[in-house]
Amino acid sequence: MKPHQRYKSADAAAFAWASDYNYASIKNNVEYGSSIYKITTKKGNTYYSYNEAKEGKPGAVEFNKKVPDGSIIVALIHAHDNEDNATDNDFSGGPTFQWTA
Repeated sequence: MKPHQRYKSADAAAFAWASDYNYASIKNNVEYGSSIYKITTKKGNTYYSYNEAKEGKPGAVEFNKKVPDGSIIVALIHAHDNEDNATDNDFSGGPTFQWTA
């Protein structure tokens, strides 16, 4: 898992998050939720990242909204659990992971 690593866009952070947490959510049959945040350095460089996922329950997501000082949450992201023995190729009427700005 690579929380707090720097990415050039919120999309890149979201795809990295999915790479880190989607399999675990299916394997452990729980939902995971995180925040994607934006931070600008003192030199004026802006980057995006995500925090450690908060573990929910089957069918119930909780979001980790703790982000570094000076950062701004730009999206919440979560992965679905293993409802009905789903795999990462089985969808619940929507994407296996999604982020909402």
